[in-house]
Amino acid sequence: MQIWTTPKINNSYLEKNMPVMIREEGEIRESFLLESGPDDLAVVPLDGACRAFYDAVRERGEARRVLFLSSKNVSSPAEQGLPNALVLNLQRLEAEELKQVLRFVLNSTTVNRGAEPQDCLPDKEYARKTDEPPLEDGGKIRELAAYLIKNKLPVMLGFEVKEHGDPILARGICTIREIRGNMLVLHNFKHTLFFRSLRKGTCVRAFFPYKQENKEGIACIDAILDNEITIGIPEKMFTVRDIRIQPSRVDPVGLYILIANEPTVNYPVIDISQQGVGFLCPRDIAPGTSCYFTIVLPDTFTVIITRGTIRHKKESCRGYQYGAEFRLHPWDADNMAKYIMKRERDIIGLLRG
Repeated sequence: MQIWTTPKINNSYLEKNMPVMIREEGEIRESFLLESGPDDLAVVPLDGACRAFYDAVRERGEARRVLFLSSKNVSSPAEQGLPNALVLNLQRLEAEELKQVLRFVLNSTTVNRGAEPQDCLPDKEYARKTDEPPLEDGGKIRELAAYLIKNKLPVMLGFEVKEHGDPILARGICTIREIRGNMLVLHNFKHTLFFRSLRKGTCVRAFFPYKQENKEGIACIDAILDNEITIGIPEKMFTVRDIRIQPSRVDPVGLYILIANEPTVNYPVIDISQQGVGFLCPRDIAPGTSCYFTIVLPDTFTVIITRGTIRHKKESCRGYQYGAEFRLHPWDADNMAKYIMKRERDIIGLLRG
């Protein structure tokens, strides 16, 4: 969820860590109607344009997504033609109290989204795996492991943790020390916290970099010693396009897509990397379509503009789920890498709990 508001309201009444989209007062209403997501909230002044704006929002079936702020005493919302709207009088409400109201709305939306039906959640595997059949030859999978040992290449392990109710993949880097029968002995873990969070019997995702490809399989932890673990050799490995990071719901990545004769709208990002992005979109876009992407990275609000191609498309309960591929300018790729590294640290930090 994001809060759409004006610079004045943001500076006076919103907390710094709230997810906001700021637009000038003359642009905020049109931008909200064209670009907002399904859970977003508009916090705007109560003025002469509020009735038309509220009616436009109601036509979209989203009448509870608007909060009007008034600087003077006003009549009831119903008498102003704003039934079910929330109107707050700033003469009677302290700034701190308004922050508490907005925090409550954010938390309530988070709880509701966390309860979303499983069949309505994005398929995080879809945009990553290729159409190639999985590798199920045990001998060849052992050859992959031997290739990593010979070339001193790292292995990535991952398992899911919860962040704001969402399943997020925590990942750690290590290397294969040896192949022992049907087992792989792993050591040299980069993150001590990640290593300490592993448990015997847990099944994890194992990512093997192989030449220009990435292989992914499921392996179960057989034993844990002081500084190494033993996992079973995966029985099956899939080819994945790239290894992406999942953005935070609280600090989302902004994604805008420019398509000829279509409005520019912000879409929810499922995962992202230096090579591509997975996202949800109600519009029907054919695979192979080229379009311009504007990516806004959180924290630094770095803006990346690049051209990309829609590679994959799948129907979902919110319209369509897409996988797009792009090639970033080296400067932008560096900024994306910095975001991914920070996001990795944030996810690893969840393991402290």
